[in-house]
Amino acid sequence: GKLPLWNSFSFSGTPLLATYHSAVLQPFNFLLLLPNYAGWGLYIFGQTVMASVGMYLLLAFYGINRPLSRISGSIIFSLSGLMTTWLEFGTGVWAVAMLPWVIWSVESFMKFASYRYLVLLAFSFTTLYLSGNAQITQYSSILFWAYIVFKVFSGQLSKIKLLLLLGGWSLSLGLSAIQLLPAIDHMNSTIRTTDIPVLGAGHDGLNDWFEMVRLFAPDFFGNPASYNFFGKGSYHEQASFLGVLTIPLIAALIFIKKKPKNIYF
Repeated sequence: GKLPLWNSFSFSGTPLLATYHSAVLQPFNFLLLLPNYAGWGLYIFGQTVMASVGMYLLLAFYGINRPLSRISGSIIFSLSGLMTTWLEFGTGVWAVAMLPWVIWSVESFMKFASYRYLVLLAFSFTTLYLSGNAQITQYSSILFWAYIVFKVFSGQLSKIKLLLLLGGWSLSLGLSAIQLLPAIDHMNSTIRTTDIPVLGAGHDGLNDWFEMVRLFAPDFFGNPASYNFFGKGSYHEQASFLGVLTIPLIAALIFIKKKPKNIYF
């Protein structure tokens, strides 16, 4: 019954709402009200479910109608390196899980012109923004805008539908402002901006070139669960595993001569 503005139990007190990673306003937090840890289990498991279902629905728009193919795509997406190693945090995977729903809402609105898909777009983006992962928030926003620009220049999106889609996105931005504005203000006063040497020493940032081997072999440098990890930084920060079969499937797609415009994107 109290606004989650301040955490009085950490150090001498720390910001709670303004700490973006806290995700205190994430819509699916209502699951945490369930008793006996059932809520936490459903909250964590729900990320994978939402990611799988969203990708399953989205793949139909790209001409993939065979159930087995769509299930395979859903599994590859929802159980990739980032989606498994970040699962326990309950933040980044929720954000990524909403991305297929965002794109599916765009495609559905373009095809059926129903306002309910604009509502779904706004809800999906709001959930993504409130899920507490700053990087995914930025990457997903850039990808959304790139997708919209692609649709316009490929002649698939009319001006009216363009304005309505941007209106749905703007609505999500307005709804998320209660989280975004305090987070921006908090970041302007954080020590992280002056802590670059320490972050660099801890290898926080972009992956080194040799980390590319983990696209194919996630445990090439060991694994913390088996106490033999000898890589730089932390295991989950460098997790880039796509799946043993995924890269050959992508490579095969490149050599198909006549591809629809959406597949090129």
